[in-house]
Amino acid sequence: MAADGRVVIDTQLVLGGRQLPLLTERGQTALGLAYGERKSWAEIGAALGMKASGVKTLLRRCRDTLRACIDKNTDSTPGATR
Repeated sequence: MAADGRVVIDTQLVLGGRQLPLLTERGQTALGLAYGERKSWAEIGAALGMKASGVKTLLRRCRDTLRACIDKNTDSTPGATR
């Protein structure tokens, strides 16, 4: 957790001793604008040079990637609490 109370997620994947980003820079930026700055798809699209529909898809894919990472790294035993 950051000093200001924000939850910080490590978006790096370690593979063969190398750190690789779990999300693309564009994906990280889109998430920051959508959830950190509460920007609309159109506003994010203007900032990233994308159509709003592309932003919608990008955000969904980023959420799917993060969800898969969380699921992989948490106890999935039946009855386990998250």
